[in-house]
Amino acid sequence: MRGVRWTGAMGKLVFLGVWLGVLRMCAPALVEPTQEDVMRARRWWQDVDSLQLATGRKLYMQKCSGCHYLYPPHRFTPEQWRKNIAEYADEARLTPQEQELILRYVITMSEVDPRERRQTKKTGQKP
Repeated sequence: MRGVRWTGAMGKLVFLGVWLGVLRMCAPALVEPTQEDVMRARRWWQDVDSLQLATGRKLYMQKCSGCHYLYPPHRFTPEQWRKNIAEYADEARLTPQEQELILRYVITMSEVDPRERRQTKKTGQKP
């Protein structure tokens, strides 16, 4: 019995699917925003809510991971995030609304060290 040969378009789709799965496993775990994060975000945006931050997180994962490694938000300052998102918005085909939601998430979470958040989650106490 011979193995299945994936050629042409079907082979490319299978390869792409496997490759995207591998990339997802290598992507950093992005911290989910909490109510405390929403309160912190209100320093910049009075109308922000948890749904906006969660949507920004989802968009960041969906729209940005296709081209590069997903950088943890704490890797860049808010100013750097604004510059990076503006620079790559066209390439990522982001609408102005999507840009804003992604910015709200990454800027808010830029002050959160995910290692501390995981520690807090495990122990129930802040380090």
